[in-house]
Amino acid sequence: MKLKYSQIFQKGKVLMDPFAKLINWTPKADEIAMEAAALCYDASPSEKVINFCIRSGHHSVLEHNAFTFKIQVARIISQMFTRHRIASFSQRSQRYCIEDSFAFYTPPEIKAQPEANLKWKKFQKEVQDLYNFFIEHKIEPEEARMALTNATQTVFFMTMNARELRHFFKLRLCNRAQKEIRLLAWEMLKQLREVSPLLFKDIDYPCAMRGYCDQQKMSCGKMPTLEKIISVYNSVNKGQE
Repeated sequence: MKLKYSQIFQKGKVLMDPFAKLINWTPKADEIAMEAAALCYDASPSEKVINFCIRSGHHSVLEHNAFTFKIQVARIISQMFTRHRIASFSQRSQRYCIEDSFAFYTPPEIKAQPEANLKWKKFQKEVQDLYNFFIEHKIEPEEARMALTNATQTVFFMTMNARELRHFFKLRLCNRAQKEIRLLAWEMLKQLREVSPLLFKDIDYPCAMRGYCDQQKMSCGKMPTLEKIISVYNSVNKGQE
């Protein structure tokens, strides 16, 4: 059975707003992590022992949990999420679902320019008409979907444990991450702190957590690069010789 877009989403809603919503999580994930950390060191479960594990890189204690998000984004942004390996994904299929009235995402840079926005909407309408023409002429959705753009709305479930989420934030909170996934990452972090504050309270901009930027010449300038720090260190030492 092939479901139509209008059976899944609000028909006529052309513009799509990205969102990420935490819909399920391991109860008492913080307590479980503390128990796991304490077990490894014959210690008492405490915030201190889990903080030690996080700082020392003993991150296996962060894996005894699961957090599930429902995420709505442009199709191209969903590909960035699925590059994270230690996770489970279930995504709405364009092969078995009919995109008879799909919504699409408009980047702010396009929306801010009236002429560009007008051309963008016209193009998306032409894509919709072409797709519908294919379906009406009995072309299978798995072939018709080739006409759809990267901006087409998609929705998926993503489940990660705390260790992988921390790695996710290490990459996606960086100012150099694409804006759409970066803003969703901050929203996801906010929701996670409400249900598991201990495991995520220290998360910040990656460079702030690291103490330097690892993006070399592509740095946004928020923090000095490692190369700059080494250069200053060598200059100071040379001046003391």
